[in-house]
Amino acid sequence: MIDLRQRYPSAGYGRIKKIFRQRGKEVTRRVIINYMHHYEPDLVKKRVRRHLKRRRFWAAGVNDLYCIDQHDKLKIHGLALHTGLDPFTGKFKWLRVWWTNSNPRLIFRYYLDCIKKDGYIPLVIQSDPGAENFCIAKGHSFIRQSLDPDLVGTLQHRYMKEKNNLPPEIAWSNLRRNFMEGIEEILSNPSVNYSCQNPLKYNVFKW
Repeated sequence: MIDLRQRYPSAGYGRIKKIFRQRGKEVTRRVIINYMHHYEPDLVKKRVRRHLKRRRFWAAGVNDLYCIDQHDKLKIHGLALHTGLDPFTGKFKWLRVWWTNSNPRLIFRYYLDCIKKDGYIPLVIQSDPGAENFCIAKGHSFIRQSLDPDLVGTLQHRYMKEKNNLPPEIAWSNLRRNFMEGIEEILSNPSVNYSCQNPLKYNVFKW
């Protein structure tokens, strides 16, 4: 349990129980709850105080829509994350780390690598209205128009307002809740001696 809490310091009861099961161990929810209430009362209170607003998201089916987004919280360590996922299946189409996630051509390259590997494309791409999504919006629309001439003159890309691109926001939230504190603790550990100014150090994560 101590090892799991170091790796997943903010994971809740259900997440910890699932991890135990993945490791071939059956631990009851009551045991996990008792442990957290005894050793982590402050974290339990924080989780109880959270009030989440339920929202509804709709997708027609598999490959109807890909949602893409970037995550900047690790840029202080020189690491920029980007993801594309199919919200209907919940499958990550890509999850990449590089020194930037704001280069439009790089984001489009992630998309091209994905469709080349899969052999098919989604109907629509969805993203925040950032300049880094310009190339993928135009490029995906061009490919769709080439396959279906009736779409000529249309934009097969959906721009969402900030925080309304829900599937990636949920994915990043899970990352922050279950992994981020552990990752930052490792990177900040003096014995690890990680520095984003040292190319050898941060390139390990990229390659």
